[in-house]
Amino acid sequence: MSDEHSELKIKRLLIRSQRRGTLELDYILGRFAKENLGDLDDELLNEFESLLDHSDGVVFACVSSMMPVPKKIERIIHEIRAWVKNSAALASRNEQSRNQAS
Repeated sequence: MSDEHSELKIKRLLIRSQRRGTLELDYILGRFAKENLGDLDDELLNEFESLLDHSDGVVFACVSSMMPVPKKIERIIHEIRAWVKNSAALASRNEQSRNQAS
């Protein structure tokens, strides 16, 4: 994929991920997209696009491990879950540091 085509696809996916319809998914997918889409290979970008084609209920259930993940989006769900876990751990460490500094 050309760099220009890739940049346009990333911008389109970023907008779609930030305007899901539910606040939780707008936040999770929007932040994930902003921080990670530029680093994903074409296969994962295509999986992310497939993920965005699913309903909010399915996406939320997959991300939160409440349902089996369709094979077509398995790798990107794994990436998102790992990112959520790392983000939560970082937020917790930052909170602990602020509390210790007080």
